[in-house]
This record gives sequence, structure tokens and C-alpha cells, in this order.
Amino acid sequence: MKQLLPFLFIFLFSFASCQKSNEELVKQEFKSYVQNNFDDPSSIREIVSILPADTMSVAILKDVLKRLIDTNELVTEMVDMNDSIFDSEIEKIATACHRGSNLSYSNRQDAARCIDQVAKLIYKKVPIQKRQDDALTNAMNYLHTDYQYQPPKYGYDIKFRQEVDGKITLKIYTAYIDSLSKDVTIQQGHWKIDGKDPNPQMRVVEKSVYDLSRVIDSWDEVNNSYKEINHKVRMITAKI
Repeated sequence: MKQLLPFLFIFLFSFASCQKSNEELVKQEFKSYVQNNFDDPSSIREIVSILPADTMSVAILKDVLKRLIDTNELVTEMVDMNDSIFDSEIEKIATACHRGSNLSYSNRQDAARCIDQVAKLIYKKVPIQKRQDDALTNAMNYLHTDYQYQPPKYGYDIKFRQEVDGKITLKIYTAYIDSLSKDVTIQQGHWKIDGKDPNPQMRVVEKSVYDLSRVIDSWDEVNNSYKEINHKVRMITAKI
């Protein structure tokens, strides 16, 4: 076995050295693209950089989505908790008024305004709840979708300097590499191949992340409103 190890190492090193990096594949394909598509290939002065344009993978986005689902659950629990706190404080005020408490007219007006504000919050919660239900349904569907037969394409930005009319300008083209076949597509612009999105599954998960993030932002606004109202109500009940 020890005698085989040096040969195994040489074999693995030789195999690895034959494997071109994505950047090398992009550079090679870009040079070919320039020769075949540019009126004057010699106008390209230098390739400045070849860097990943889309480093987020579906797996990473799914992990983000899972975390957002957990965050949404925590935020909605806070909404329910603040709602319960308000109900409890208002009940104290109602009981005190029924027993003939000496709460001032101003305090009773403040309590009435707080009740009105919460009624508006309850009305505001209905569409947020609908958006949340839709976002969570889509999120769960995406999390259970198998993308193994839809290999992603990795995007790279190619920055290069080109001489045009005597002036050297910096330009950016985009390359896409199929993760399985390693086929490279070069194009001017960004994110479209033959008018189609190269990573439709990623866009789908991105939309779910965006929708759920907006829902969480809306719940945060509701929570902040509850906190302000509950602070006012507690100042009233402290006088009972």
C-alpha cells in the first residue's frame, strides 16, 4: 500500500491540474467570443478581472428562507403577546370605570383613543395575515422542491478595457457556466440568456425571501405601534 501512495498522489495531482477553474474556462471562452464577435478583436487591451456575479446558491437561499420562517413565527408571537397585554390593560380601565373610579375625563379620552388605534391595527393585520399565509405557503412549497434536475448556472462578471475611437473604456460582459456540463455562455449585459433567466429556480426562491421579508417588516411596524399604545395605556392604569 505504501508503494502505491506516491503513484496515487501523482495521479490525483495530475487529474486536479487538468481541471480548469471556472475563471479559466470563462477567460478561454471570452477570448474565443471576442475573436468571433468583435469587429476588431485587437481593440481589447486587457481583461481586468473575472469575478463571481451571483455567489448565492439555491441552498443558501433556502437556508435564509428557513430562518425567515422562524423569525416570522417569533414576530407574530410578539404581536399576539402585545395584543394580549393591551386587552388586559383596557380591561383594568373598563373595570375601574365601572366601579366609579376617579379617572379624569382626559384619561378616559386617552383610553378611548387607544382603543380606536388598536381597532385600526386589527384592521391592518388582516391583509398582512393574508400576505403571510401566501408567503409561507410558497416558501414551504419551494423548500420541498427538488432542484437536482435543474442545475444552476454560475454567473461571472468579465471586466475588460477596450479601445474605441482612440479612447480606452472599461466594459463589463457576463459569462454563465452550467454547473454540470461546464458549458460557458458569454453575453453583453446581465442575467439573461437568449431572453431567459439562467437561474429560474433561484429567482423563485429569491421572490419568496423578498415576500416573507416584507411581511416581517409589516409585523414589526404593527409591533412598534402596539408598544406605543400599550405604553400610553399603562400610564393610564398606573393612575387607577
